[in-house]
Amino acid sequence: YCSGCHDGAEPEGDFSTSSWSTLMAGTPDGPVLLAGKVEQSRLWQLLNGQAEPAMPPVEEPQPTAEELSLLRQWIEQGALGDSADSTSPLHLDAPNLSPAAIQFYHVGAACQITDTTFAIGGLGQVSLLNDGSATPVWTVDGLAGKVNSLRLSPAGNWLVVGGGIAGVGGEALLLDHQQGTVVQRFEGHGDTIYCAATSPDGRWLATGSYDRRILLWDIGSGQVVRTLTGHNGAVYDLDFDSSGQLLVTASADQTIKIWRVDNGERLDTLGQPEGEQRAVRFSPDGQFIYAAGADKQIRKWQ
Repeated sequence: YCSGCHDGAEPEGDFSTSSWSTLMAGTPDGPVLLAGKVEQSRLWQLLNGQAEPAMPPVEEPQPTAEELSLLRQWIEQGALGDSADSTSPLHLDAPNLSPAAIQFYHVGAACQITDTTFAIGGLGQVSLLNDGSATPVWTVDGLAGKVNSLRLSPAGNWLVVGGGIAGVGGEALLLDHQQGTVVQRFEGHGDTIYCAATSPDGRWLATGSYDRRILLWDIGSGQVVRTLTGHNGAVYDLDFDSSGQLLVTASADQTIKIWRVDNGERLDTLGQPEGEQRAVRFSPDGQFIYAAGADKQIRKWQ
């Protein structure tokens, strides 16, 4: 209930629930949990409406009475945890559930590859399909969480994959779309990745996430070289211009932002939209930006 806002590199209120250690560290104003002292714990007061602001916000899902009872019991018994935090960044400790029937399989993204082939991404996998055939040409399994984004690189040599586990972390991959092999894997962000694209020259990979950040990766080294911050909502889509010098991003904060790739400078914020922005693209000549979102409009900027 908390990790959507209180997680990642820039948690709201400087309070993170990403681990037992960060939970017990509290905020710059002091601890939020006092072991053995339920009524004096600020977290408990916020959850029960005894302190302001009530958490989670009223429009968000609320913990059940059983969950609150379990939390109370945990605090009373000492709020014990593992300070080592030894689990993998992309590991989710969840119950082992039987898979649904195939007709209910999640499809999170699709991408046309050639005139007769297209890729689809789902829960933990990407497959290449041929028109008229139900049997995949190839399937890549073992991906973390859900695939949210599939995109062909400008050179046409890579299938760029974005996904991850909500509230845990993001994963991006470059796949050889002809062989169905993993060329490179990138793990980052404090939440799932919603969009990923490579620059026209194949040097950079840009990823956008629910954690509101954009990471710029050097593909050659596999390292993050720049973090772009400024959006106040999830980053749902992004695109490089044809020169590779500019990056444009679309966000749940109802804005489109334009960035300079070489130094991360934010050049402009286009604030005309009146709803979450879900898709954005440069025109092929780089002279225009198109974006669309929840306000049911497509906008074109020069």
